[in-house]
Amino acid sequence: MTIPTDPRLRRISTDTPLAWGNLVKSWATGRDYVRKLPYPRPAVDNPPAHPPPKDFNDFVTQCYGAGVSLFYDDRTRVDAADAMTLSVVPHPTTTLVIRLSPTEFIDKSEDDIVANRRSYPITLFYNDILVNATPKVDAVDTEVKRLNIHAMRVGEYTIAMCQ
Repeated sequence: MTIPTDPRLRRISTDTPLAWGNLVKSWATGRDYVRKLPYPRPAVDNPPAHPPPKDFNDFVTQCYGAGVSLFYDDRTRVDAADAMTLSVVPHPTTTLVIRLSPTEFIDKSEDDIVANRRSYPITLFYNDILVNATPKVDAVDTEVKRLNIHAMRVGEYTIAMCQ
């Protein structure tokens, strides 16, 4: 197994955000956003080409099949045989789902933010769509300011629903 032994490093990331987003949209809608153009909206497939994954192995297999890269915080490649579990939570619009980050992830992020005095990490794809995705120097010049931004991002991640 390649899973990091330090639980703070088990956060899974991707550097293929478009492929990841298209796969998630496919899971949520039953439409094939992975292999079809997003507009006009693809028809619902029956059965879906990309059904929501049933377990971690299926999740990793579908991700790699859709061109989604997966790696842990230590840059170790995620393997379908890793000792991880998966929870997929479909819900109607009448249900609010609050997803809580593990304490270890929040603690590690706070430690990293305080240690990195010059910047605040912004998701890289914003660099492709914004004129300037660099945080304002005076907005991130103290530990408290960086941790306040972190709190807002954690809050957004916890409650955000697709726009």
